[in-house]
Amino acid sequence: MVRSILAGLFASSLLGAASAAQATTIFQSIADLTSEPEVNGFCSDCYGQGYRVFQPFSTPADAVAKGVTFAVTTDFAYPTDITVEIYEGYPTIDSLVQIFSHTYAPADFTGAFDTAFDTTLVSVDLGSGVALSYGKTYSIAFLNPDGLGLPGYVGGALFQQNSSDGSGNFYPDTLGLRLDGDMEASVVSVPEPQAWLLMIAGFGLAGAALRRRRAPA
Repeated sequence: MVRSILAGLFASSLLGAASAAQATTIFQSIADLTSEPEVNGFCSDCYGQGYRVFQPFSTPADAVAKGVTFAVTTDFAYPTDITVEIYEGYPTIDSLVQIFSHTYAPADFTGAFDTAFDTTLVSVDLGSGVALSYGKTYSIAFLNPDGLGLPGYVGGALFQQNSSDGSGNFYPDTLGLRLDGDMEASVVSVPEPQAWLLMIAGFGLAGAALRRRRAPA
């Protein structure tokens, strides 16, 4: 009986201790997405050739990406259709596996607003979400046939790939983007007052049972 009571108390003390998904920022390339670009923009259709611009990223825990916000340059083709793709792996290093692709029209953009540096932040929805696993490398790519410009910032490992023949170049830079969604986290909640009362009463019962067991015959 005592063991049963103690087991129940232990379970009660762990109320809410479980793995749960929390809405949060999964990845953000730079601290301030509205800051001034630090390097020349990356073009998705430079010199009449279609390019994918790849940004690598990883997640600190298993997650489901549900939206992406990214900076575009307004002195190139904008507003215009933008294709967003997500791959498992990184170009030329891993075998890429596409896990998401969707072309967005300007009417699909949400939360778009201009910054002070000829850039605009564009947010798009990723539908039902894109499952991402901890410990894996992913790449998000942007593609546009009209010359979309993506501002660059110092630090990172961008890859700009010619979509016709797969050739391309690495750059020690990063795009301005943020991935939002649900990420797994360990959540431990504080017991409610009623739970505390039950625990105290339970400890009292357990103590009384122990005293009776120790009393001489």
